[in-house]
Amino acid sequence: MKTVYFVRHGQSRGNASLITQQTETTELTARGRLQAEEVARHLQRIPLEAVIASTFARARSTAEEIGRGLGLRVEHSPLFIERRRPGVQIRKRKVHPNWLWTQLQLVLYSSRADYRHSDEETAQDLLTRAHQALTLLELRTESTICVVTHAEFMRALHTVITYGEGVTGKVYLGATRHMRLKNTALMIADHEDDTWKVRIWNADAKEL
Repeated sequence: MKTVYFVRHGQSRGNASLITQQTETTELTARGRLQAEEVARHLQRIPLEAVIASTFARARSTAEEIGRGLGLRVEHSPLFIERRRPGVQIRKRKVHPNWLWTQLQLVLYSSRADYRHSDEETAQDLLTRAHQALTLLELRTESTICVVTHAEFMRALHTVITYGEGVTGKVYLGATRHMRLKNTALMIADHEDDTWKVRIWNADAKEL
């Protein structure tokens, strides 16, 4: 059996701000660094064999704390990055007219799984990437892995595991609408006999 400990990154500057749009370079806050150190301490009790992180700075920093505590080198994969937003919103503050106008359209059409404003990932795109990420993990030889990723992508992974191969973007939008995930919370999933199963969602590492 393979067990994967998916960890959301620590609090980022974007999480702490109502104004700043997150990008791939958004770093952890001081609180986020403390959260990363804490989750790393608790994960030292787990016999992890590999640590994989999203290529985004906030996930990389969180994973480095975990890897340091375990004496493991952190690997990085773009498969585990956060959902890609429309390019017009990237590196713009949330009070910028272009950001606001785009966000209004995203909200208005939020129930349409196939809606695409411009160059962002649709819900269906996100699920396709989640399938690819799980396939990558299945092919790994290690039996106990830690993956540091992002809230929305963790919800996509949960949906794919729960509903299986044919899950649609519409199902994802309905199933995850009220799913909350704290910074550095965990989703633990097992893979056995070609089947994934979520064992724990939104868990605090100190409870493991």
